[in-house]
Amino acid sequence: MYLKSSTFIIGLSKYRWLKVVEQLIFNHYFSMDMII
Repeated sequence: MYLKSSTFIIGLSKYRWLKVVEQLIFNHYFSMDMII
């Protein structure tokens, strides 16, 4: 039970980190498009 919950939390944090990176990349390209 403990191992399962810890792996779930790690997976969740990795997923959230990926979403943050995705958002940063999207914002970067969007702002570049706005400048051009």
